[in-house]
Amino acid sequence: MKVRLIFLFNMNVNLILILNLNLILNLILILNLGLWATGDDRLVLTKSVDIRGDNDESWRRGMAYMLCDLAKRRKRPPRYGMPP
Repeated sequence: MKVRLIFLFNMNVNLILILNLNLILNLILILNLGLWATGDDRLVLTKSVDIRGDNDESWRRGMAYMLCDLAKRRKRPPRYGMPP
């Protein structure tokens, strides 16, 4: 099963956040995140995380890991998560 969620933001520039959710097995989910800038139609940021379990705690841990990992890694090479 695949699910795609699209969120639109307007913050001086137009951004589109696309979340792709792939259900591999009942307890294994893959969440892919992509952030697009609509002005120049380019991919600004990408990130992916595997979530093990289908309860609220698994989702909370998976999302927290993805956001914390992204923030920590971008401190050193600032272009982490950005396409070449």
